[in-house]
Amino acid sequence: MTLKKGGDDVKRYRFPRGSAALRTLFEAGHIPECADFAGSWTVRMLTGPVPDFSWIGHCKDFPPYRDGSAFFGNNRALGFVRFGWFRVLESSPESPFITLDYANGERRNLVFGAMRDRLRVVESGVMIGGYYFQKAGALRFAGWFALERKPARKASSPTAR
Repeated sequence: MTLKKGGDDVKRYRFPRGSAALRTLFEAGHIPECADFAGSWTVRMLTGPVPDFSWIGHCKDFPPYRDGSAFFGNNRALGFVRFGWFRVLESSPESPFITLDYANGERRNLVFGAMRDRLRVVESGVMIGGYYFQKAGALRFAGWFALERKPARKASSPTAR
């Protein structure tokens, strides 16, 4: 599906409805490379108790990845409010997905510290993730969300005089 936004074409992936179909899509996806995260990604909540705040610009921001260094990111809304800092943990044979660990972010998370996100790629520029709350030492599945890469801003051209 393609939407017009400010004169630009913005592609919006059509996700299936229902948790079972979303789980199947997640399992069919592939593991993203940390280097592919750099930039800003729009967050769309698909299921679960957390409401969708994409209408106020909810996104996840990832700095450029550097091999061997700790890799952190954060959530952002309204274009300037940063919250929910997380550390990106790479996949392993035991966890075939990328994990966003809010307990070990760059900054302390009083509200989000008990959350974990697990991500896989659906197609280029689109990821699906499950979000989990830690309770009594175990992760409990809460719902599904989507990440869609925000288009890069176009450089403004100089005006003719």
